[in-house]
Amino acid sequence: MAGAHEDVEKENTRLRKEVRLLREERGVLKKMAIVFAGQNR
Repeated sequence: MAGAHEDVEKENTRLRKEVRLLREERGVLKKMAIVFAGQNR
């Protein structure tokens, strides 16, 4: 059972890192969209 718990903890850590990265990427893309939208005016 301890091994399964460790696997879950590792997966949670990996997923948290992935979520953080995706949120950062989304923020950058939002900023880029604003910049490009302003250039089209």
